[in-house]
Amino acid sequence: ASLAPRTHVCLQLHARELGGRRLRPPPVVHLRQLEVGKVTQGHTQEAFCVLFDRSGRLLFTGSDDRLVKTWCARSGRLLRTLRGHEGEITDLAVGADNALLASSSTDNSVRLWRVADGAPVRLLTQRAAPIHSVSFGPVHAAHWLAVGCSGGLTLLFDTRDADAPAILYELPARASVEAQALGGGAGGGAGS
Repeated sequence: ASLAPRTHVCLQLHARELGGRRLRPPPVVHLRQLEVGKVTQGHTQEAFCVLFDRSGRLLFTGSDDRLVKTWCARSGRLLRTLRGHEGEITDLAVGADNALLASSSTDNSVRLWRVADGAPVRLLTQRAAPIHSVSFGPVHAAHWLAVGCSGGLTLLFDTRDADAPAILYELPARASVEAQALGGGAGGGAGS
């Protein structure tokens, strides 16, 4: 029998999705090895969304105070506050090229921000279904933003074209129930 560490089956499946690259299992870190680095206070209510940018230098938080904040991951210093949502922040996503940050909110909107300076880029509104999650496409389709809504509704936005309408996908109620019965639920975003 081989004494080499075995790659976790989930990592193998994920590697297969990414084109067959083999991934190493994550290192095991014992709690007693962790130290509190920085404690920051900046939101007036709970922050349920936390996400690093692709470089690891920035940290984004989204809160029930309706704000998205950008922090220096090394120093813990608040760099900027992104304002505009009228409801609690439900999810955050950073594009594969690290240029755009997407934030979703209970106000049924998604806002796009420039990572470099926090400038607002685009406001994407949605009709009546609450928005729960956002996710950018992979590297070869990084301009697509998927938005997950209540009722099995998924919207795709082309972030390159401000005038392009959303592409609408609606999962039939029966398929949604069957997916949940098989253990396939929603999730995977920062706010999940």
